Amino acid sequence: MANYSLRQHKRGDMVKWIIAFVLIALLIGAVACMGVALNKQITTSKVSSLAYKIGGLDENGEYVKDTSSIVTKDFLSVEDMKIEMEKDALITYKVFFFDKNEAFISADEVANTADYKGVAPENATLFKVVITPTKDAEVTWNEIANYAHQLIVSCAK
Repeated sequence: MANYSLRQHKRGDMVKWIIAFVLIALLIGAVACMGVALNKQITTSKVSSLAYKIGGLDENGEYVKDTSSIVTKDFLSVEDMKIEMEKDALITYKVFFFDKNEAFISADEVANTADYKGVAPENATLFKVVITPTKDAEVTWNEIANYAHQLIVSCAK
């Protein structure tokens, strides 16, 4: 009779372990699914200060060496474009728009001093930003991050 009770106890323990492992596996699966769903919802990304270099763009949207401003190195997507200026920022900025073939379309006529309220041209799919400090005539490489952080640029990934 004691032998029967011991077998029943071992079998009960095994059932409990199996149930525990199944529940843990289900929990891991649920967390993984939530992570995938959240990742799909995050469609925009903030442009890093590493995305800028010293220079500017001319009236035709062409890169020019200019130590008085910084410009985004690469083209950014107009989709979900949002540009916000930090409070008490010491910069101005212009937005330059390009088509899908990176051909220049247009740019802001006047430098912006607040959050961007403009609308991208209908055929624009890409843009670049030129940031110009208001109290610094020459930007050095170690000042890029300081000026870039004064402007929060985000767009579709």
